[in-house]
Amino acid sequence: MPTTPFTHQQTPIPSPVYSRINVGNFMARLLVEIECREQWKGQMPVLYNRALKGS
Repeated sequence: MPTTPFTHQQTPIPSPVYSRINVGNFMARLLVEIECREQWKGQMPVLYNRALKGS
């Protein structure tokens, strides 16, 4: 199943909108991609779905 576009922020904003597939994708990237893991080490990223054009 393909993921939808998403963004991650260092601090939460009200009413996060996210999908489990994107959360799983980001978790997998943290495990596999060393650069991604180092970027977010010791932080608490919050995922938000990006609005798709035309929605």
